[in-house]
Amino acid sequence: MSLKNGKKLLFKCICLLVICNYFSCVDL
Repeated sequence: MSLKNGKKLLFKCICLLVICNYFSCVDL
């Protein structure tokens, strides 16, 4: 796995976490 792919995957995971946290706050 190249470093570029790793960064892209990490970025995706962070985006998913941010989106999940955002919707959790909205639900509350």
